[in-house]
Amino acid sequence: MRVLRQLLILSSLAAVLTVGLAVASASAVAGLPLSPCICPKIFAPVRCDGGREFANQCIADCFGATNCVVVGVPFPRP
Repeated sequence: MRVLRQLLILSSLAAVLTVGLAVASASAVAGLPLSPCICPKIFAPVRCDGGREFANQCIADCFGATNCVVVGVPFPRP
């Protein structure tokens, strides 16, 4: 009985992990952030792998973008 309970717990954890990974990869494919992020409203555009552009590095990080380079000059705040 104890072995059966442990097997049930392990299979439940494996299912939760599989669903979590599927949701994370689907979010990246759908163009949704990987996690909730709070970024400043600063326009300092970056271009990352895959040619995608983001308004700033913080937003690119939220979407899991890699190898980003600045493609514009940040606008100074008044």
